[in-house]
Amino acid sequence: MSVHSDIERIRTDMRLEGISPRTGLGEELFLFASTLIPLVNVDLLVMNGRGEFLLTWRDDPHCGRGWHIPGGCLRLGESLSQRIHRTAVSEFSLDVAHAARPAGVFEFIIADGREGIADQAERCHSVGLLYACRFAGGCIPKTATGEPRVGEMKWFSEMPDDLIRVHDCYRNNWEETYTTAWRDYNGILDE
Repeated sequence: MSVHSDIERIRTDMRLEGISPRTGLGEELFLFASTLIPLVNVDLLVMNGRGEFLLTWRDDPHCGRGWHIPGGCLRLGESLSQRIHRTAVSEFSLDVAHAARPAGVFEFIIADGREGIADQAERCHSVGLLYACRFAGGCIPKTATGEPRVGEMKWFSEMPDDLIRVHDCYRNNWEETYTTAWRDYNGILDE
């Protein structure tokens, strides 16, 4: 067998199974694709009028355990704005209004050291576009109290110590990033 024939077989199997890059690859194919090319990730820095920002708790082998800026991977044929809105609904069950341009562009590279990941190349390289957002229509989700659980949200006024490792690039550039995001947040009109 050659790589060329294997790729053709995968394309045929994808058609037969109804798998489309425009709607999602499924976990196994997505993880394999992430070993070949960097991912483009849209991250949502949802802010409120007090200057706080909303983080969610995650705990998974690829990114680790801790608070993170919610985001989602761009799909083939999807605009950045579409991904922002879909991610907001997926993460918060609420839509957001967002800035027209990213407050920052960041690169995440994790070379190794993730326990439980057989192929350390999986999800090891991403480019993150950070957008300032506000909840549309003044809605505010319920936030965590006590020990956080996966998916819970919490407002912060500064970066927490237990931010996931992959988001250290945000922490390392936080003052400039926050200033830009706050300016962008104040320029967003409610939808």
